[in-house]
Amino acid sequence: RCSSAASDVYKRQDQVSLPTDGPGSDFPRGFEEGVVNESAVKFLDQSNGLVADNTSTVTGSFTIELFTHIEDLFHPRTNGDAVLAAQVTGNQGPSQFGWGLRVEMENGADRQLALSISDGVTIDESVWSGISIAEQTDYYVAAAFDVENGSVTFYAQDLTNDTPLMTDQVSHSFTTLNPDPYFQIGNAPSFDLGHVDGLIDEVRFSRGVVPEEDLLINQVPEPSTLVLLLAGIPIASRLRRRINNGQSVAS
Repeated sequence: RCSSAASDVYKRQDQVSLPTDGPGSDFPRGFEEGVVNESAVKFLDQSNGLVADNTSTVTGSFTIELFTHIEDLFHPRTNGDAVLAAQVTGNQGPSQFGWGLRVEMENGADRQLALSISDGVTIDESVWSGISIAEQTDYYVAAAFDVENGSVTFYAQDLTNDTPLMTDQVSHSFTTLNPDPYFQIGNAPSFDLGHVDGLIDEVRFSRGVVPEEDLLINQVPEPSTLVLLLAGIPIASRLRRRINNGQSVAS
């Protein structure tokens, strides 16, 4: 459910239809099992992101996936990074931080997809991939945090230029993850983490490591199937949540 603070936050976003050209035009229009995608969230200049409390927490492995289009990675409110999704409560250190998927621009990083993680005692913000995210480009991005094998596998696909899925695996030393129930999309201002200037769509947060073949980007039907899907299934609402096999999807 959304907190009372979140109701004000939602007013500072726009739910926009996916266009035929421009930002978001290369996001998938549908997924297998009959899921149709018509719109995305556009984050406005003064947005604090989308917020929900009392969400599912994890203490071990997880996978976070989403689609994004970032207009300006050096927007004045990015604070050196652009946070795509996070579980972060406040600003009192590691005990109020779970994880944060972001694009890092400072500390020697150059627009790298990164994951900040906390075990409740220490926050590690140095888990960077070798994958750079370009501005004004539609992307699928994901990170799979694996406790058992001590690794984070990053994924990214440039949808605008139709490039192959990129992967990079980075090691970490954490044996547990600090659980945090405060789920944020597009910003995490309580930790001075940055605002996304652009679009975010189809966020999926899963317990455990999702195999590559089961990632959301690999659940997009072939174009001919998609035409039938869009023609035959009505849209119940412009903002939906689907819970399936322990995975939560929001668009």
